[in-house]
Amino acid sequence: MRSIIRLIVIAALASAITVAAQAQATRTWVSGVGDDANPCSRTAPCKTFAGAISKTAPSGEISVLDPGGFGGVTITKSITINGYGQISGILAASINAIVVNAAATDRIYIRNVSINGGGSGFVGVKIFNAAHVTVENCEIYNNNGANARGIQVINTAANEVDLEVENTSIRDITGIGIELNSTSPGTSRASINNTRISDTTASAIVLEQNTKASITNSTIVHCAGAGVLVRRASTEANVYNTVLSRNGFGLNVGDTGGGLIRVFGSQITDNTIAGLQITAPGTIVSHGNNAIKGNVGNETPSSNALTQ
Repeated sequence: MRSIIRLIVIAALASAITVAAQAQATRTWVSGVGDDANPCSRTAPCKTFAGAISKTAPSGEISVLDPGGFGGVTITKSITINGYGQISGILAASINAIVVNAAATDRIYIRNVSINGGGSGFVGVKIFNAAHVTVENCEIYNNNGANARGIQVINTAANEVDLEVENTSIRDITGIGIELNSTSPGTSRASINNTRISDTTASAIVLEQNTKASITNSTIVHCAGAGVLVRRASTEANVYNTVLSRNGFGLNVGDTGGGLIRVFGSQITDNTIAGLQITAPGTIVSHGNNAIKGNVGNETPSSNALTQ
């Protein structure tokens, strides 16, 4: 009898270990015809990102096997979501599509995903905490719900949250394209490259307190607010080789207490309220090699710094 009991215990432990191993695979898969009851392997994929994430080990990757809509997801650990080569969508009506609330050391990569707010979505990618979040080769659009954003960082922790946005399109947002905000002593930084932001009812990029951003090789057009809005003394933006056209303001600084924008090698044209809106003590420094022409209002920076 003891031998039988021992065998049963061993079998149960082996089964538990197998289930745990399946639950924490380094690479998992989702499919348009998958099932979240599956182990998320390539031959038995899951249906949604939310179903796959609990079965993916920290620093692992969720890959897309074939086209489908894979639902919203909350990310609480280092992970990669990669839809490369497939139609990889999240239809996120009346919700936040991707929420990141991970540890201060975690790194998250979101690649090749189309996020459609369905006309009522809130935020495409909402970040509370992480060390680093990359949004690459993505589309975020059609978010028209309350306080809608394409990407939003709200850092209330003591660490720095780094956001990298690369080769991404953000459009048709009833609100702000990208917003960064941090409460002291935390900070947020963004690197936005080769990205297009268009058709927002507020500003394209907004920097609130304790934030900095580098905007390079990008296009910001047809946003009702500013192309780049830097609001506070603790905020700073560097804008390089970027087109800001047909917005309300091209660049706007200082409307709630200061800030600094440096701009070089960029085109600021056809903005309907002002090319450059400057509220003291906010400052816009031009490196003297910009095309700031054809705007309805002010086109004169606070200063030129040809040698800096």
